[in-house]
Amino acid sequence: MMRLVVVVFCLIGMIGTCVFSASNASYKTTLLDILPGSISSYAVHINDIGQVVGVCEFANRSRHAVLWQNGKTTDLGTLPGGLSSYVTDINSMGQVVGVSELADGSEHAFLWQNGKITDLGTLSGDKISYAAGINDKGMVIGVSTAPNGIKRAVLWHKGKISKLSILPKCKWSCAQDINNDNQIIGYIRMLMTLTMPFCGRMAR
Repeated sequence: MMRLVVVVFCLIGMIGTCVFSASNASYKTTLLDILPGSISSYAVHINDIGQVVGVCEFANRSRHAVLWQNGKTTDLGTLPGGLSSYVTDINSMGQVVGVSELADGSEHAFLWQNGKITDLGTLSGDKISYAAGINDKGMVIGVSTAPNGIKRAVLWHKGKISKLSILPKCKWSCAQDINNDNQIIGYIRMLMTLTMPFCGRMAR
């Protein structure tokens, strides 16, 4: 079990407004190609070297994760037997993570790199997982869901999956992103409906 040093933020009564201005800015817009046979598409994330990932949707309501780079659109495919996949993040190494259906209809986190999609798996006994973020070290964070619906924040690294220990006695947690300093953000469920954000750094 991987341990985090965690700060939990209480946002109740602290809601504010942020205003961003882009006065006099000019932009050159490029429309990205969609996959043959798809009817709609959208971009989800871009890395520091301009690689873009997103999704193309088809008339049968399936969808595929895609990568746009150097004017080319690449279908990242699905895990074996799956009809759909969805992308969530790409790092500066061009490694892509997301979630894909399997033949039995369940969903697993995936890692795509060098033209190959890999099933990241789940915690023991689980059937559903979701990869939410990846840093430039190839460390992937996300969620593994138990049969009873309880979600546990997890880390995939070097072929292994580890449950992240967020807070003592906290059974429900989701990891949402990780940076290159191994800081992880996400949220935990304290009561039936109350969720609280957290930011933690992996203990070395």
